[in-house]
Amino acid sequence: MRIWRALKVLAPMLVLLLAALPGFGQVDYSTATLKGTVLDVQGGGVPGATVTISNAATGLSKTQKSGPEGGYLFPLLPIGSYQVEVTATGFDKAVAKDVVLSVGEAAIVDIHLTVGTANVTVEVTTQTPLIQTEQVQQANDINQTQVEQLPNVNRSFDTYAQTLPGISNAAAVHDSGSQRAIGAFPVNAFTTAGGNGRGGLVTIDGGENDYGSGITRTYFLPVDSIQEFQVNRNGYNAEYGFSYNEAVAIVTKSGTNTLHGAASPLTATTTRMPVSTSSRLVPGAIACSIRILTLVATLAER
Repeated sequence: MRIWRALKVLAPMLVLLLAALPGFGQVDYSTATLKGTVLDVQGGGVPGATVTISNAATGLSKTQKSGPEGGYLFPLLPIGSYQVEVTATGFDKAVAKDVVLSVGEAAIVDIHLTVGTANVTVEVTTQTPLIQTEQVQQANDINQTQVEQLPNVNRSFDTYAQTLPGISNAAAVHDSGSQRAIGAFPVNAFTTAGGNGRGGLVTIDGGENDYGSGITRTYFLPVDSIQEFQVNRNGYNAEYGFSYNEAVAIVTKSGTNTLHGAASPLTATTTRMPVSTSSRLVPGAIACSIRILTLVATLAER
C-alpha cells in the first residue's frame, strides 16, 4: 500500500522531468540564433513562405516555413556566415547574403518581398544594429580577426580577454589588501567586478571547462584553434549559470571546405611561469615564452 502511494506521488514528478528534458537541450553556450519576419510591401506578415538558410563554408542548410504572422526562427546555429533565401507564391525570390552570426548572438533579419514571380531574385541588404535589443547582458566578442592579429606573447586566450572593458588582472586583485586572505589558492588570470578570480565560468564549444570551484581547467588552449569567444560581464541570462563573475564562451574552429594550418615555433625555459603571475626579466633567464615565427599556410582544395 505504501509503495502504491509512493508511485502515485513520484509518477507525476517523473512525467514533468521527462517533459523538461528537451528544454535542457536548447541551452548551448557556443551557438547563435537567427530569426526574423517575412513581410510584404505593406509591411504585413507573409505566412507559409519557404525560408532556407545555408552556410557555404560548412555546407549546412536548413529550411522551414514562416509562421501565421510571417515569423521564422533557427536556434542553435553554429557561428559563421549565412545566406538567407526566401520564396513565396506571388512574390519575387529574396536573398540576404553575408549574414554573420557570432557566438551567443540572437540576430534578426527581416525579409521584405516584392510582388512578382520566383524567376526574379531580389538581393536584400542587412546591417548589424549598434545595440543588440535581443540581449540583456553586458558582453564583448573577440572575433577571428582579432585572434589572428592581436599580439599575444603568452599564446593564451586570457590575454585577449584582458583587452576588454570591465576585465581586470586577477593577480593584481588577488595581491590587493582586500583579497590577501585567499592566500595560496589558485586563481584565474582575469576577473570582473573586482572579483577574486575564482568566480568565473569558461566553456569550450558548450562544454564546461571548470573544476567546479570557479577555476578554469584548461588554460593553455592553442589560440590558433580559437575561432572567436564572448566574455559576458554581468546581466547575462540563466543559461550562463555556475558563475557570479564573468562567463566566457569559447568556440573553436570547425572544418570547412578549405585546408589550412598554422605553425608557431616557441622558445621557453624549463620553468613554466604561471599565466596569472607577473614576471621580471633577469640576466641569464627568459621569464616568458617568445614567439619567434608564425607561418600560416592556406591551401585551397583543387
